[in-house]
Amino acid sequence: MAVLISVVFIVIGTGLWVSSLLIASRANQGIHMPFWRNPQHHRGLSVAYRAFGAGAVIFGTTFLAPQLNHWGITTFILFAVMGLPLLIIPLHNHSVRKSDEHRLSLDQ
Repeated sequence: MAVLISVVFIVIGTGLWVSSLLIASRANQGIHMPFWRNPQHHRGLSVAYRAFGAGAVIFGTTFLAPQLNHWGITTFILFAVMGLPLLIIPLHNHSVRKSDEHRLSLDQ
């Protein structure tokens, strides 16, 4: 039962974290999003989703403590909370770069 609860919290937390990144990406259309600081435009909902998502992932991994060692829990947290921005932010920045290149080609 504890494993099921932990998986539910990890999935919900990861979903909230991804949702927060998508909201931030939509709020910054056409603007480069940095990795290590907040984007230029951010919505309160994005910040709330990120906070609750990170909390849910950490809370969910505490139920896995008896089954996993400390490195296993750290791996879950790093993948769920830090691994997904490493996919979403470059995709956003790539689309910004593509639209800039397209705009430049139309101007010439």
